[in-house]
Amino acid sequence: PNPGPVQRSPLPAVNSRPRLSYTPAMRASLPLVVLLLLLPAVAVPAELPNIDSPLKTGQSAKDDAAVVIGVENYVYLPRATYAVRDAEAMYQFLVYTRGVPAARVTKLVGGTSRGKILDAVATAGRDVGPGGTVWVYFAGHGSASPTTRERILLPENTLAEPEGFDEAGVPVAELQRLAGNGGGEVMLVTDACFTGAGRQGGTLLAGGRSFVPGSATAQGRVAQWDAAQ
Repeated sequence: PNPGPVQRSPLPAVNSRPRLSYTPAMRASLPLVVLLLLLPAVAVPAELPNIDSPLKTGQSAKDDAAVVIGVENYVYLPRATYAVRDAEAMYQFLVYTRGVPAARVTKLVGGTSRGKILDAVATAGRDVGPGGTVWVYFAGHGSASPTTRERILLPENTLAEPEGFDEAGVPVAELQRLAGNGGGEVMLVTDACFTGAGRQGGTLLAGGRSFVPGSATAQGRVAQWDAAQ
């Protein structure tokens, strides 16, 4: 008898390429990889720009005046690191970017005292009338008066005791008043912490902390920016 054709089982399909297994995370990242491959190559500059160089705009603010104060090396209080460099950067901005004449910018970065600060701000305030702006910048330590609780800025010779804060401290309200005596706008910028803490932590007075003010205030012709609280 004829046994008929022999039945053979089909051979397994042969795939010339290995099958890749993608995880869900890999599938999600594929569009980003494709996009990056399609982007044109970006040339990386050999040298990064110098951010310390002032931006020279050619603008003129001949009716403005400014007082720039940087107190870093305190005699009795912790050092306010980089305060002088911050003040120098503000000076460069005012002269080269804003266009305030250099002769109308007073820079106090050493030997500061309550009297010198108040005198400089009073002079700038008298020299600026309506249409101009008096800029007052302070980098250093700030606090609240131990007796009145008002905000004060601390010059270089401030003693590390409550009485010393009141004797040497410069009230922010007094600076605002003096700067606006001539009728000009007032822009007060304080890079100082009013909580009674230094730039590197710790308190200026043993066991003493003070209130935290708002970061920006405006009243009438006076605007104030606090870079630190």
